[in-house]
Amino acid sequence: MKFFFLFFLLFPCATTIAQQDSIILKLNLEKGDTLECTYMILDTIEYKVPALSFLFGSNPKEKETQIDKLQMVVSGTDSNGNYILRTEYIQQIVKSKMPGIGDVEYNSDSMNSDKEVFMPSYDEAYKARFAAYLHQPFTVVVSSSGQCISVSGIDAIVDAYEKHINNAPHLSATQKKANIDDARKNISNESIRRAMNDLFNVYADAPVAIGSKWQKEIITGVYEPEDEIYHYQLKSFSRDSILIEAKAGINSTGDTARDGTPTRMTGTISGTIIIDKPTGIILQRVMYNQSQGTTVENGKVLRVNSSLLRKLTFAKKP
Repeated sequence: MKFFFLFFLLFPCATTIAQQDSIILKLNLEKGDTLECTYMILDTIEYKVPALSFLFGSNPKEKETQIDKLQMVVSGTDSNGNYILRTEYIQQIVKSKMPGIGDVEYNSDSMNSDKEVFMPSYDEAYKARFAAYLHQPFTVVVSSSGQCISVSGIDAIVDAYEKHINNAPHLSATQKKANIDDARKNISNESIRRAMNDLFNVYADAPVAIGSKWQKEIITGVYEPEDEIYHYQLKSFSRDSILIEAKAGINSTGDTARDGTPTRMTGTISGTIIIDKPTGIILQRVMYNQSQGTTVENGKVLRVNSSLLRKLTFAKKP
């Protein structure tokens, strides 16, 4: 019942405005606009391993929540009219619930003390991450159609992370190398550009009316890229807000086990997007991923089910 109440608050004039021919979906920002972006991922993985099921009494589940908060300031436009966003992470939170271990939370707002969270090596790795990432500016260039054109400044963040990791007293040389290699492999200007493109690139390339459908190819990751085709449909709009339905399929390959066995996850993605009509800002995007298949843990293939909730919000700050 709460959903329908919220729907009519957001779209009180949907029936009358639906008679308009079409609308244009695009960003409409001005120099000096400040956006606060919050991106939450809640991942629940169920391991279908008989030995573990016997040990824990049921299929063990691992839950992880990651929350990234970013601030983006429109510093102007380039020669092609693309928005130049001065961007920085302002908070990061990682919560884990692991079988046999329990709850562990790392919050960048409370990691300045010497209080131990889990174990020294884990604590130092997250402290290094927060020290390198937070409040370190980088530049994102986005078109009015939502395509992320480029990202620059990430190399300096990875360099800072390497420095902090190398100064961590409780990390072994092997652990330091593993952390640095993983960062160098997965975090770059291109990988962040693809991640930003995933956040922004939902707008149709032509005017749309209620019932109109369009699609976007979204590629995320570089080392292990995932290529997904999102199908969108304009469901309704009012003078202030736009409602879009989103669907996609999952068919992605993962790591290869030590014995050469490949892994794959398949499934579905569905959700809704609410856009602010005057500015084109995504007020809220909620996506649900349901997938099953195989993954690699300690070099061995495990069968898993995964339930993933992704929630994105943008807010324009005064």
